[in-house]
Amino acid sequence: MVIWLNGTFGIGKTTVACKINELLENNKFEILEADEYYNEMIKENPMLLLGGALPQNNKNFIERFKKIIKEKIENKNLIIVMAITENECKENLYECLKDNNCDIFHFILTANEETIKTRIEKDNNRDKSFALTFLKPNIIFLNNNFEDAIRINTDNKNINEIAKEILKVVDRKSNKHE
Repeated sequence: MVIWLNGTFGIGKTTVACKINELLENNKFEILEADEYYNEMIKENPMLLLGGALPQNNKNFIERFKKIIKEKIENKNLIIVMAITENECKENLYECLKDNNCDIFHFILTANEETIKTRIEKDNNRDKSFALTFLKPNIIFLNNNFEDAIRINTDNKNINEIAKEILKVVDRKSNKHE
């Protein structure tokens, strides 16, 4: 099973992933944080940046991450934390994985633009200028794609509430398959 957390920069994907895993007994999921794998790849070979400046548009990274996911998906449940805000990623990673024979729960975390801007401004581990520059195009892309995604509005919700809402949806939809 895969829980894919998607959304704009600063929406809280990584924080929600960690909370979901914390709420599950024995941390049943492995979290694959795309940014970590991307940074690792660039450290290994900075020339790979030529494939695209972001994980979601870097052709080299998308192919590498697809292989990592396919290897891990056979033995584990995964939470994938990655914004899919570019067609390159949507077509060459997400669509490919949807065809894999496993349950994929695709969540898009949303909030109003001002809420997201406030979260970005408060995040000391982020390039704020970069995140704010791409905020509006990311929102537009997510609004115009992924009709089948489950959208979770995170406005006025704490991390615990968001994670529990996601787990409730996963549990309800998983039980329908059995």
